[in-house]
Amino acid sequence: SMHLHSLTGNVPRELCNSRRLNEPLLSGFGCDAILCPLGTFHPDGVATNLGGCRPCPVDIQIDEDGFETSNASPYLGTTKCATADFHVGDVDGDGHLSQREILLLLFFFTQGDHWGHAFRDWMDMTVPSCSLPGVECRNGVDVTSINLKDAVLCSNDEGGNGPSSSCPGLPSEIGLLSKLEVLDLSRAIFLRGSIPTEIGMLKNLKTLDLSYCASMTGTIPSEIGECSSLQSLVLADGGFTGTIPDTIGNLRMLQKLSLGLNSLAGTIPSTIGRMKSVMEILLSRSHLTGTLPTTFGNLSKLENLELYGNELVGSIPSQLGQCLMLKRIDLFNNKLNGTLPIELVNIGLLQIFHLKTNQLSGTLPQGMGTMPLLSWFDASSNQLTGTVPDTFGHNHMLKDLRLGGNKFHGTVPGSLCTNVRINSGRARQFGCDAVLCPLGFYSDAGYASAGSGCKSCPDGESTMYLGSSKCRKFTQRDFLSMFFDVMGGESWPVERKRGWLEHSLSECHWAGISCDEDGIVNGLDFPINGVQLSDDFLMR
Repeated sequence: SMHLHSLTGNVPRELCNSRRLNEPLLSGFGCDAILCPLGTFHPDGVATNLGGCRPCPVDIQIDEDGFETSNASPYLGTTKCATADFHVGDVDGDGHLSQREILLLLFFFTQGDHWGHAFRDWMDMTVPSCSLPGVECRNGVDVTSINLKDAVLCSNDEGGNGPSSSCPGLPSEIGLLSKLEVLDLSRAIFLRGSIPTEIGMLKNLKTLDLSYCASMTGTIPSEIGECSSLQSLVLADGGFTGTIPDTIGNLRMLQKLSLGLNSLAGTIPSTIGRMKSVMEILLSRSHLTGTLPTTFGNLSKLENLELYGNELVGSIPSQLGQCLMLKRIDLFNNKLNGTLPIELVNIGLLQIFHLKTNQLSGTLPQGMGTMPLLSWFDASSNQLTGTVPDTFGHNHMLKDLRLGGNKFHGTVPGSLCTNVRINSGRARQFGCDAVLCPLGFYSDAGYASAGSGCKSCPDGESTMYLGSSKCRKFTQRDFLSMFFDVMGGESWPVERKRGWLEHSLSECHWAGISCDEDGIVNGLDFPINGVQLSDDFLMR
C-alpha cells in the first residue's frame, strides 16, 4: 500500500533484493514489484501479474504565464497517466501485447503456479513462447496450438478446486493470437469464467475444445460464427447456458459440433443446415426444445446425429432421409410424435437407430427391416401400432431389435422367432418371446431377457398388446380401443368413427356401438361392409 503515499526518490536496493516481499514477482520485475519508479505508472502503483509499470510519456505545455508545465508525477507508485493507457498483461510496458505476454496472462488468469511441475517455465519470461510445454508454433515464430489438457487449471495447493477470485478464466486477449489453430483446455474441471467474445477474432482457429470444463459458465457467444476456419467445436459436459446462436450456421468448415450435457435453452437453429461439411452433431441432454429442423436434410456429409435426452417435439422430418451418409440416429427420450417417415428407409448406411421413449405412432415401414447395414433398432416405449414387419427377421446384419412398450398386435413373425442372430441369441431359449411377450404375458422390457422369460399375468388381469411391461384389468372400453387400433379405425369413414376414443364420451355413444340399460355393450355395427356383430359374438 506504499503507492498511497507521496514517496519520492528510489526504492532501496536492499528492499528489492528481499526474498520475503512480493516473491516471485521480484525476480521478474525487480524494484517495480515494490513501487513503480518515476515516470511510469500502473493501476496498482506496482508491477503485478497483470503487467509491469508502463512509461508515462511527458506532455510539456506552456501555461498562460509562459511557464512550462507537465503531467509528470514527482512520486513513486503513480497509478494514472493522462497520455497513455494501461494494457492488462503488458509486462514490458511497451503499450502492446506480445504472444509471450498473452500466454503469461493465460497462466496467471488460470492459477498457473498450480498447473503442475511440468509447466513451471510458463512464468519465466526468458523462455520463448515456442519452447513452453503445451505450445506449438509454425516456423518457430507464430503460436498455432495451445494444449493444456494435462495442466490442472484453477486448482489450489492440494490439487483441488482453487478460489474463484484467483481464476478469472480465459482472458479476452486470447483473441489477439491471430495464428492460433488449436485451443484445447479439455477436462479442466476447475476452470471458471466464460468464452470471451473476442474468440471470434481467431480466424485461423480450427479446433476449440472446452469439453468437461464443468465450472465454466455463460453463453456460447454469437461471435463463434466468425471463426470461419473452425472444424471442431467441442463444448460438451460444461456449464454453458443460453441458446445455440444462429451464427453457428456460418461455420461452413465445421465437421464436429459437440454441445451435449449443458444447460442450454431454446431450439436447434435452422441455420444448422448451412454447415455443409459437418459429419457429427452431438447435442444430447442439453434441455433443447422445439422441433427438428427440416434443414437437416441439407447435411449431405452427416454421419452421426445424437439428440437424445432433450425435450424435442413434433415429427421426424422426412428430409432426414436425404442424409444418405448417416450411420447413427439417436433420438431417445424426447417427446417426438407422428409417424416414421418412409424416406428414412433410403439411408442405406444406417447402423444404429434409437427411438426409445418418445410418442411415435403409426406402423413400422416394411422397408425398415431391409436396411442393409442396420444392426441396432430400438423403438420401444412409443405408441406404434400394427404388426411387426417380417423383413426384420431376414436382415443378416441386425443384432438388437427392441420393440416392447408399443401397441403391436398379431403374432411375432416366424423369421424372428427362430432368429438366433438378434438379441444375444435368446430365441434359442425363448422363441418368439425373445422379441415380444405375447398377450397375457409381460416383462419389464416387454420381451424375455437373459435368465428371465415373460411372466404370466395374474388371474383377472391381462395385457392388451404384444410386448407389454405390466398387466392390468381391462374394461370393455379398453377392448374397444384395441379393436379400433387393430381394425385401422383411423381410416374409417368420419361418420363411422364419430366419438371413438373421445375421453369425455361414454363408449355407449360411440358410432356403431349399442349398450343395454346397464351400460354393457351388446352390439357393434362394424363400419366395413356394414357387418353387424351380435350379442353372442361379443360375449365370446
